[in-house]
Amino acid sequence: MKGKNTNKNSSSGLPKNSITKQYLKKELKLVETKLRSDLASKQDLKNLETNLRSEMQDMKTGLRSEMQDMQTGLRSEMQEMQTGLRSEMQDMKTELRSEMRGMQTGLRSEMHNMGASLQGQITRIENKINTEMATKDDINRVITHMDKFVEIADTYKKQDLMRGEAIITHSDQLQNHENRIKLLESAKK
Repeated sequence: MKGKNTNKNSSSGLPKNSITKQYLKKELKLVETKLRSDLASKQDLKNLETNLRSEMQDMKTGLRSEMQDMQTGLRSEMQEMQTGLRSEMQDMKTELRSEMRGMQTGLRSEMHNMGASLQGQITRIENKINTEMATKDDINRVITHMDKFVEIADTYKKQDLMRGEAIITHSDQLQNHENRIKLLESAKK
């Protein structure tokens, strides 16, 4: 078995030495056919590009239309909300004005009552001041009377001091007389 190779080619299933030109050409045509069927031609690519551009344009047009519809819807909703808010604000404004008028009336009434009450208190205080509190003239009269009383008290104090001195002098003289009388009586005896 010399010269014969019994090993088989792993890709073709034929013995290695038995690959022929014709076999290779056949294989090459199969690969070429397969590649051509798998690959796109320039025309196919152009058609694909045209189709994609057309679809993109359709999508763009559709999106613009949807966005326009959404914008219109949003504007409409915003207008409705604005109208509703204006109405609510007007209602609140009217309600607040009504409440403020009520509060104003109540405050005026309370202020009037407080004014009358304060006027009564002021009148009572003025009455007390006029009847129970002294005026400057009253105080001056009292001070004048007190000054006279102090003068009289000073006079009596001076007279009392003078009487005291006189009594002390008389006591001393009596004591001296008694001492002399005792001396005289003791000399007689």
